[in-house]
Amino acid sequence: DALGLVFDEPAVGLLITGSVDEVAPVESNVLPLLNVGMDLGLHVMTLRGANHHQWQDSTGLFSGSDGTPTLTQEEQHAMAATHVVSLLDLTTRGDHDAFSVAFNRPNDPHVLSDADAYLDEDLTAAELLRVNLTSPTNDNGSDVSGTLEFRGQVGLWDGSDWHADARVAEALCWFDDATTTFTGTVNQTGWFSCDLDANTLQPGPFNASVRVSIDGAPVTRTLSLYRGNGPLEPLTPVPAVIVPQGGAAGLQADALAVDPDGLEVRFTSVQLEGANASRFEALLLPGASSVELRDASDVDWLGGALLNVSLSAPGETSPLQVSVQVRMGDVDNPVEVIGVPPTLVFDEDGAQQTLAVGDYVVDPEGMPLQVTVDGGMWTDVGPVRAAVMGSNLSVVPLANASGSVVVSLLVSDGFTDAVQVNVTVVVKPVNDAPRLNQTELLVVLAEDTIVDIDLAPLAWDADGDLPTVSVVEPPQALAVLDVADLTLQVRPLQHANGQVDAVLRFVFPDETLDLNVSITVEPVEDSGSIRLDWVRPLAGDQIEVRWTVEDRDALSNASFTGVMLDNNGDSLTQTGSPSCGPALLDDRGVPLWSVTCDSVWELPSSLVGMTLRVEELRPSSEPPVVYVLPVEVEDMATAAVDDDMESSVGPVLFVGGAVVLAALGFLAWRAKD
Repeated sequence: DALGLVFDEPAVGLLITGSVDEVAPVESNVLPLLNVGMDLGLHVMTLRGANHHQWQDSTGLFSGSDGTPTLTQEEQHAMAATHVVSLLDLTTRGDHDAFSVAFNRPNDPHVLSDADAYLDEDLTAAELLRVNLTSPTNDNGSDVSGTLEFRGQVGLWDGSDWHADARVAEALCWFDDATTTFTGTVNQTGWFSCDLDANTLQPGPFNASVRVSIDGAPVTRTLSLYRGNGPLEPLTPVPAVIVPQGGAAGLQADALAVDPDGLEVRFTSVQLEGANASRFEALLLPGASSVELRDASDVDWLGGALLNVSLSAPGETSPLQVSVQVRMGDVDNPVEVIGVPPTLVFDEDGAQQTLAVGDYVVDPEGMPLQVTVDGGMWTDVGPVRAAVMGSNLSVVPLANASGSVVVSLLVSDGFTDAVQVNVTVVVKPVNDAPRLNQTELLVVLAEDTIVDIDLAPLAWDADGDLPTVSVVEPPQALAVLDVADLTLQVRPLQHANGQVDAVLRFVFPDETLDLNVSITVEPVEDSGSIRLDWVRPLAGDQIEVRWTVEDRDALSNASFTGVMLDNNGDSLTQTGSPSCGPALLDDRGVPLWSVTCDSVWELPSSLVGMTLRVEELRPSSEPPVVYVLPVEVEDMATAAVDDDMESSVGPVLFVGGAVVLAALGFLAWRAKD
């Protein structure tokens, strides 16, 4: 009889049956074992397509009918063997890794999963871990109140270090049916803790359980305890209740008694007695944990009454009776408003005014007034700053602000409810003079660049008026100035630099302001150009080349050297020294400087791919400028050509051969060396 067996630790079993078993169907013969209290943790596997007879090696003639299996006997036995072997490894050798295989937890220790079987289990009684429960020490049936603390240590059966093996340990605890569980902690040495609040229970017997698991394998301990129900204990001294005149006061039940079992103390009844009982009103509030006592009289009075109350807690059968003294507090009526404060009228930026709040609010008992504005002692509201000094309100307009506002004050005697007093304040606008925000506008920009300047920040009018801005006598040289939509547009003339002054005029509706403007256009090195004027042959296989360099910047301090290179980049032999004329200035319109130079070179063996390289030397503080100009010349006749300036000024073509300028490239490129 399986139910009568005594199971040794670890007190766990594995039952494997089949889904088509008609000899002992799982619903009637197997699953009920989970609910009969075997003191054994049980895991049930119902193999899909397995039956009763195939567990046997052979079937007798009179074995009875059974369902038709979809598994072969070998498959059925192999599946069972996998789990049985793992069960034996776990229970006889303490191999904790075998738990997940034996009990179908392939991926998650909390999730049962097997594609080939239906799974059911109850491991509450299983002892899959070693455990030592050190707290609580209560014997079964002991009275418990307050916090129930589960404490102990847990470990694996083989004594191995579960924490070093990166296993996961968890602790849960609960009351009775485990409808609500609480999570505890487990440290790396296996010491666990989990707390339950017994104060939430009704008096009487109850069960409390704690379960500790490592990688899902559990051990559970359950204690049968008793929630105590001791009588209420009165608190001394009994507090008196002071009810303010025309007001109310509260009394809490837990101020009169305490339940040793930790349950909430409540009023069950309240009754006033005495000659002045009718002048009070006692109201039991929802929840019965407090009572409100009110002054029910329409006039100020002094005196008291007795409040008799009954107190109880859940499960109590004998309420506790307590009597409480109730007295009226000293007469202290709230302040009274006796008049409406006048409207405070200011001119914009006017002087401070003070209002005596005591002229319009008084305290019946003559207590000093306590006044606040916007919850504090001062505030900026609308166009004014309001500040409280004693029982006076001081108001001063904010700079350049106008308009109307209501300043709200709260006035009390410091004990009773405050009253609200409103003070209307009007600040009449006054026309403000506009002003410039700076004494001069300095504009610096580079040559051949433009700039737009927002003029709105330069002049300001407190009344919000916008000015009309214009340029007084715009400059005729260097730059063009214009104003559009409060924006100053500065447009220097091309290649121009220097300094020029102007005046900006700001015209407001009531005043005109002038602002001096200084504009400096800083020079920027302009790109020069080189021009090949002509190439002519000379006697003795020589050529004479004339070129001109033009630049917007002055060339009076510059010197030039020229080099003619053949197609291999080698320098041709230069005959004599180059001759450069003076720097000339063409000042018609935009200034233009020019220098013209002549040089004579020996002709190379090949006239293809010749290049003229001219270097312009500036003062030492500036880097040199290099011009490169391709010069392509066709083959020429060997006949000597007379080097006569008058007879050879312009021709390029000659009888019997010619020097032909194939590509002049009048504007060459220029680059920093």
